Amino acid sequence: MESVKVPMPVINAMIDEGRELGEPVYQQDGTMTFEYFLATTKIVYKHHYNFTVEKVQKFKTDRRAAIAAGQDKEFKKLFFEEENLQMHSKNQIQSALYQALKVPKSVFDKTGQAFMSNPEQRETFGNAINELEKSLTGREVVELTRD
Repeated sequence: MESVKVPMPVINAMIDEGRELGEPVYQQDGTMTFEYFLATTKIVYKHHYNFTVEKVQKFKTDRRAAIAAGQDKEFKKLFFEEENLQMHSKNQIQSALYQALKVPKSVFDKTGQAFMSNPEQRETFGNAINELEKSLTGREVVELTRD
């Protein structure tokens, strides 16, 4: 498996965009405000998507070829390599942004838990990320069904 390293130009562009938001905005309970958390999450999502989009497409093409050739081991290998890419690159991008903004990991974690446990905020968050994804991909986000 190839090591995942997000290039510094990607990290720097994302940090510059994050700094444009200004200083982190906190609530009395020590969590970030919902607006600040959402804005920073959208920055992470956008830069992560842009960094991985071509790589993910290649994985998809290669996995389909492996299935067509009956290569189950190769399919599984490619699946896990993509998962590794997605997870590690997102973690690198997210960590770099919040470190640059001087938001401790504990605050990020507490903020995420607080907002994702609130159904209304979770829905608002999900809708905002879906809109961002639509703007990046040009496709509507649709729920998968068995059909």
